[in-house]
Amino acid sequence: MVKTFTLENLMLQVESEDLFKMATNEGDYEPPQHVIDVLLRYSRSLEVNKSSYLGNIEQINN
Repeated sequence: MVKTFTLENLMLQVESEDLFKMATNEGDYEPPQHVIDVLLRYSRSLEVNKSSYLGNIEQINN
């Protein structure tokens, strides 16, 4: 049986004004530092292993 899950909350908070600027390509958009930090922590904890039976197995290690 294959079990998968999705993180309920990555704590990425983006203001609607920032989303509008990104969608309309107005100005230079730079993500806030807390967004960069959350993504870097997630990428460090993510581990992907290959399995002959299941393909790729993704694990989040804390």
